[in-house]
Amino acid sequence: MNTVSKKQIFSFVVIALIFGCTPKPLSAEEYPTGSLLWKISGNRLSKPSYILGTQHLMPWDFFYDISGAEDAFNSCDALIVELGDESSDIDYEAMPEGIEYSQLYDVENYEFFMSQINEEYIESGLRKKPYAIALSIIVQDYQLIIGNSEIYLDDYIKKLAKKKKNNIYFFETENEQLDFLYNCYTIEEQAEILLSLLKARHESSYLDNLTKDVLDYIGGDLSYDFQDRELYKDKFDDCFVIERNNNWMQSIPELIKEKSCFIAVGSAHLGGEFGILHQLKEAGFVVEAVK
Repeated sequence: MNTVSKKQIFSFVVIALIFGCTPKPLSAEEYPTGSLLWKISGNRLSKPSYILGTQHLMPWDFFYDISGAEDAFNSCDALIVELGDESSDIDYEAMPEGIEYSQLYDVENYEFFMSQINEEYIESGLRKKPYAIALSIIVQDYQLIIGNSEIYLDDYIKKLAKKKKNNIYFFETENEQLDFLYNCYTIEEQAEILLSLLKARHESSYLDNLTKDVLDYIGGDLSYDFQDRELYKDKFDDCFVIERNNNWMQSIPELIKEKSCFIAVGSAHLGGEFGILHQLKEAGFVVEAVK
């Protein structure tokens, strides 16, 4: 069985948390949706750039199922991705000293939690943060639907860029991403999110919902409304979507004016009011679906 890196787990976080969201269709005229690949032109660009919404656990060969992706990639001179290759030397997953799971749950919920947790976590003394356990579980559940892959979509796109000798830019370091992931929520909030996931897995619709998420992604649905998130929606929006998108938009316009770029980021960053596509349109660029 192939292992999933911390980078892939983080990159998957938006979809991993989707069990707490309700999809809500938005106006295609106002907020772009319906495609994974988008052409960026206008605003005095000498050559168009492209942005692809990825799903970070999709197998590498899905790239060739995305209409226009190969041609768009080959027409570009540089690649922009979420994360660089340098690995973190900090264990962000470690539970803070002095905190035990028995302190985070009442007796009933603690007994339920212990009955659901894999032996490997118990044998290690439950020293991983609740969020680390939650993400590991949800990734494994999605892999039941998607399957494992020798190389995943985002890594494959980077591999193509290196082979083509394109410049590769990245928005964040692994330390920055893991800090977003594990320090946005308090330990108590993480424990509540983990408990919610463990209970959701007992619902008959659970795997059907995960399957729908994957099919919606394949169909280019970018219309998730994160305002409907039930658990700590403000933090979710601020940490995982709005703040990061705003940070990225500080560099995207200048990079695509310098050279034609193929931008590959998680699809959850593309749609909606705070999505990259809408922000590019607001900045004066022409954004068109590639179908």
